[in-house]
Amino acid sequence: MEALHKACLTALHAICLQIFRHIAQKSDDASYAQALFSVSPSL
Repeated sequence: MEALHKACLTALHAICLQIFRHIAQKSDDASYAQALFSVSPSL
């Protein structure tokens, strides 16, 4: 169960990074992008 939980977290983290990169490319507001990045969980 622990491995499954970790796999889900890893997948979720990857999705968050994809979204962050997408927003960062479209947004000129660096502080907004930085705020999003700081919320992202570090594994």
